Amino acid sequence: MGDHFAETEGYDAYAKAAEVLRKVGESGFLDGFMDASAYGTPAQIIEQFGARRELMGDFELATNFRFGGIPFEEATNSMRLFAAEVLPELQTW
Repeated sequence: MGDHFAETEGYDAYAKAAEVLRKVGESGFLDGFMDASAYGTPAQIIEQFGARRELMGDFELATNFRFGGIPFEEATNSMRLFAAEVLPELQTW
């Protein structure tokens, strides 16, 4: 969120992003990030993806099961649950 990118050659996009982040603030950024992420139970994730598909049509699915220090076993369990309960529904779309 710093302003140093504005003076760094080749970092125009970073400067613009930092400007937006300063305007929305940290909590605004986090709210936006969470709104753009699909998380929860398999039914909730399917519902969130359905709303996204309704809004913008078909979209590329990009999932991430391990971030922020989530233990490997927990990420693996989440990935398996997603594969078993969410992916079959998405494949019918």
